[in-house]
Amino acid sequence: IVIVALIACWNISALVNREQPKKSVDAIREEIIPVAKLTTYEYNFTEILQFSDANRDLFDLFDVPFTDNNFIATVDGITSIGVDAEKLECDAELNESGDIVSVTIKLPHSEVLGTTIAHDSLKVYHQQDGLFNTVSTTDYNDLLARVEEQQEEKILKSDALAESDARVQELIEMHLNTMLGEGVTIDFKYLDD
Repeated sequence: IVIVALIACWNISALVNREQPKKSVDAIREEIIPVAKLTTYEYNFTEILQFSDANRDLFDLFDVPFTDNNFIATVDGITSIGVDAEKLECDAELNESGDIVSVTIKLPHSEVLGTTIAHDSLKVYHQQDGLFNTVSTTDYNDLLARVEEQQEEKILKSDALAESDARVQELIEMHLNTMLGEGVTIDFKYLDD
């Protein structure tokens, strides 16, 4: 009984005094860059990530047994649509008294400004690692890169960019009307037309 009690005390002591895992994050590069982006729409999505692989033999004739790996998960993200406002050009026409009577805005067409993946939204539904063939961070990162590509392709195939162009004009016109008054003529021209 004394031996069992000593073993129990030792295990409890080891559990209580065990070192906590150390986690550290240090920046190796930091930079603040000025940008001027006018985001008109955000496209929210949930994407299914699916990966499977098997080690093949030297001659690529058959799968090596017990080396299959699979990964099925979902991840959320946002794709931003809008214009690079740094490329906007503005010309104003004045009357004899120096008041603005018309404004011409030259702007680029809308584009995909970027996709942000919410990494904390990752939900793994199935993961199976094969013998000597595990799902790696490279596999996961490749899937995330493919998600970003697919979202951009979806935006380009839809009419979202044309809708964004109309929304950009609406927002700029509303802003200029507030500053200059309703009597000012506002024209829009696209830089790449």
